[in-house]
Amino acid sequence: MSRKLRFMAKGARLPGDATVADLARAQQLRRDAPRIKNLRPEELQARVRQSVNTPVPMDNTDRLSIDLEGQIQLKIIDIDPYDKNPRQAENDQYEAIKESIRSSRMLAPLVVTKRPGATRFMVGAGGNSRLKAQKELWLETQDTRYEHLLVTYRPWESEVKTLAAHVAENELRGEMIFWDKARGIWAMKEELEAERGNSFSLRQLHDALRGHGLSVSITLLSFYSFALDNLVELGEATRYLSGSAVTALQPAFKHLSTYFISAHGRSTEEWSSLRVSVLQSEARSLIQDSQKSDENGEEQGSGKRRLLDAERLIAALEHAIALALDQAATQVRDVRQLARTTPKASMVELLQHHQDMCARKPNRTTLPDSDQAPALGNATSTMRAGSAASSEDISGGHQAPASSTPSSPLLSSLDPLKTTQECVTAFSRLCEFADCLRLTDAMPSGYFVEVPADDTPIDLDPEQSDRNRYAGWWLAAMHSGQIDGAFSHRLPESSKWRQAQLMEHGENETALQWLIETVLGNPIGLIEMADWLTRPQNRAIADYLQLLKAIQHLRTVNPERFSVGAAQ
Repeated sequence: MSRKLRFMAKGARLPGDATVADLARAQQLRRDAPRIKNLRPEELQARVRQSVNTPVPMDNTDRLSIDLEGQIQLKIIDIDPYDKNPRQAENDQYEAIKESIRSSRMLAPLVVTKRPGATRFMVGAGGNSRLKAQKELWLETQDTRYEHLLVTYRPWESEVKTLAAHVAENELRGEMIFWDKARGIWAMKEELEAERGNSFSLRQLHDALRGHGLSVSITLLSFYSFALDNLVELGEATRYLSGSAVTALQPAFKHLSTYFISAHGRSTEEWSSLRVSVLQSEARSLIQDSQKSDENGEEQGSGKRRLLDAERLIAALEHAIALALDQAATQVRDVRQLARTTPKASMVELLQHHQDMCARKPNRTTLPDSDQAPALGNATSTMRAGSAASSEDISGGHQAPASSTPSSPLLSSLDPLKTTQECVTAFSRLCEFADCLRLTDAMPSGYFVEVPADDTPIDLDPEQSDRNRYAGWWLAAMHSGQIDGAFSHRLPESSKWRQAQLMEHGENETALQWLIETVLGNPIGLIEMADWLTRPQNRAIADYLQLLKAIQHLRTVNPERFSVGAAQ
């Protein structure tokens, strides 16, 4: 040791086992001492942060400020998993995570935090699977490489923020199953409601989640709510639940419960008992099938999870209802299908229409002509006689009359604008979006379609066989002129569509996109449109083609209406 280093060791009075690096750091501190006195407060704070962000010995963790973020070294057994971790099912990537740690140790520092008053650290932002894997490696091998872990400490903020961090991190590093996502989001909902002292609507929850960095559509939130309210009896089999299955189950459960309770006078308790029995039976079957597959090695290494078959579950529920009501399962199924295609019809109308279908059953070998097959909407309109349709100009953008005239209006009017309005009114009734239709001479085609008054998504069941409300709304919107922002000023100032469209070009460029994502769904594409136009027995097609003819005639006779610069 040189004379200089001996002097440093003596002057610093460091332990005899101090390293050269320790002595060098001590000398540097002595050199920097005069400069530190002259540092500005912000510079001094930066020095402190830099010091905190360096690994410190185990016995220094008690000195770590609870208000500062930094890195510390902890024993792996002294870190607890997050006790409210939304991920309950094992991470599909768990074995890969464990092998990665075995070969190269944990690459990214684990985030830990500590609740106020707690004595132990816990995972603060995802990484519970990584923690479990390294603990297992330590217990299995006693290899000192796995005994300690360099972690990032983050001061505690709130339960909601910690939950949000876990949901976001889990989704980022390995997709969570649908059920765990639903439970995680609803746990956040409960924490948010507890913080603010009031219950949240789906819209309020959507906005609150966005404030925590989580983007979850209102439609998806409704699926989460339905699943947690109606499918918990699946028990362990909830891990087989998928988003697409819930999309099919939600409307089916609604229609079947209405059929069972409203149409046949059964109690909600009877419905609940029947539903629970079917779910538990399906859960047992799923688990048994999964165990057999595992034993046979059918799914090992496939990377695929077994999923619940929604159609099978719905069929089982229909069969149970039929047995309880002493009916044929086909009758239950037929009424449910009618409810899917005509969501605005009452149960009385559905049953009457089913009777009509049964009466025509011998002739069902041939496809009915669109004019011969009675529309359920027309049956509805006869029960609401008294609200006669009117196609008079409603310049303020009033709602179109809810009553029905024949689904294919006679194009005998000499007024092409009035004819177009008659056609779009008939089309809107058949496609069940009449509540959104507004007639106004100000728009090129004499109408526009408004966002639903209650912001209820128009496409709650994207996999249903007949998406008339969704397809009809977007097709009518495309032909109205409202898609082109150049005509926005012609809409009533109270119009939600106008307000969102104008904000898109001003103070809020995401306003219209938000409506599309949460309420309207994406505009109908060419493939979807082609599929919709070619579906057998789609009675809306005839009315749509009639509307196209009327608009074409209107553009031929009054081309100035479709000019951006035309005076209105």
